[in-house]
Amino acid sequence: ETGKFFANKMWNATKLVQMRLGDLDVGAVREGTLQLTLADRWILSRFATAVKDVTRNLKTYRFAEAAQAVYHFAWNEYCDWYLEMAKPRWALADKGDAMSPQERVDLKTARWVAWRVLEGILRLLHPFMPFVTEELWQAIPHDGETLALRAWPKARKAWFAPEVEREVAFLQGIVVAVRNLRVESKIAPGRAVPVVIRGSVEQLDLLDKLQFQLLPLARIGAE
Repeated sequence: ETGKFFANKMWNATKLVQMRLGDLDVGAVREGTLQLTLADRWILSRFATAVKDVTRNLKTYRFAEAAQAVYHFAWNEYCDWYLEMAKPRWALADKGDAMSPQERVDLKTARWVAWRVLEGILRLLHPFMPFVTEELWQAIPHDGETLALRAWPKARKAWFAPEVEREVAFLQGIVVAVRNLRVESKIAPGRAVPVVIRGSVEQLDLLDKLQFQLLPLARIGAE
């Protein structure tokens, strides 16, 4: 039953990313031309960690731990967090020709990162779900004829960002706390509400830095 739900989750994530890529030729994009946001750097860092963990567990024949590592990353971090963070940036496409040069770069970056990590997830999952991952991989831009012949992903050292991971973990804690309060107070999911947060100077400075992600994720706004 768990496997069925997970396969459905990955199917929906792949369709979402596929629809949001627009006409971008992701294979021709160079990472150096992108402007990675905090969310982008976080998911690339978490992906690099997942690659390292899955690879290590497979090499030591700990297949259950390897499967759990990629399952947790794909569902809890990529699908539940990163794709939600990317949605406001994907919506920039609705502006069409009215997009500023900065917005065009931001949109291209969000599209490329979502595709790059998804393609890597499918490669990590292939030993565990060969038929489903092959089908999904064929539905997104890719190199080669079959996923089975693609190289195993490598953890890029440049993507590891422990400080970014700590900042996003702090952000996630605030978002979860606000969401729980909303449920307890029976506040409609789509209603933006004001929130008062108390903390140290460092914590409040960090919240100010993260507010562009925090506000839409927690549905925080003026009354």
